[in-house]
Amino acid sequence: RPNHTPMKQLIMDSLLFHVEELHVDGFRFDLAGILGEKDLDYNTYVDPSETILQTIIDDPTLQKYNTRIISEPWTASGTGPGIGNFPSSSNGNFAWYEWNASFRDWWRGFVNDDNFLLNSAENGIDGGGVMTGSYGLYGDDGRKPFHAVNFVSVHDGFTLYDLVSYEQKQNGCGLLNPICCNDPLSVWCDTESGEDHNRSRNWGDETTKRQMIRNLLTGLFISHGSPLLFGGDEWMRTQFGNNNAYTTWADNEWNWFRWGEWHSSDFRIRMHDFVRKLIQFRKNHSYAFTPKEFGSGMPLAWKT
Repeated sequence: RPNHTPMKQLIMDSLLFHVEELHVDGFRFDLAGILGEKDLDYNTYVDPSETILQTIIDDPTLQKYNTRIISEPWTASGTGPGIGNFPSSSNGNFAWYEWNASFRDWWRGFVNDDNFLLNSAENGIDGGGVMTGSYGLYGDDGRKPFHAVNFVSVHDGFTLYDLVSYEQKQNGCGLLNPICCNDPLSVWCDTESGEDHNRSRNWGDETTKRQMIRNLLTGLFISHGSPLLFGGDEWMRTQFGNNNAYTTWADNEWNWFRWGEWHSSDFRIRMHDFVRKLIQFRKNHSYAFTPKEFGSGMPLAWKT
């Protein structure tokens, strides 16, 4: 690849080694938008066709093995291509998947905000749009419904249970940040990190919380796109309101998968069974929920 810079070569060699030698099926690129920013000027966006974003998706070996190329389509600085703007391959046979934050925000708003309506929109995509593959973000550039990776919760932010249990993040003194309890002036006591705009809500009683969780899970699995389920949400895992649990002090028993506790809880077992049956329902009706094409015309839209 004579036209590759040393860094491009290093990236491509690393990807191909993992695919050809280690048989890795796909990659998710954290803050992938940074690959679309100008080198040493990270507030300047460069057209993806001129960056390694295009090089990756055009690579014949990655295409040969149908390697999943998935982006977290934003950056720390807020520039880069942005959601809906990652490229398809030059031959039109391959494309970037994207984490669909518009899906996440729409469903959080619809379930947790009484004033959020079916025709309320995120990035121009309303309820009909997010449930039919977010055509306006992906379909108009040749990508498929499955290139929208739909999710409601993920490793960054609230768990699904906490999303319906806390009005605000609880990143100070707590089980996942004990140093803030022992030494609130410590430089390691980080109470400000984590997203503030969570669209969360405390629904009060546990029965209502479980219903809201089922609503969100159902929306995820009946929508067109590739559903992403955050591990532990099927057991109603909690981080006790902490929405940025990536600190040294949070690596403790309260933040781990608490299998013994979950398996002895009837309502958690029933939620796990609900998710298992929901997945099977989607598989049984894949003709309806996993179309390979958007079809003719625009997808369903909700009218006022």
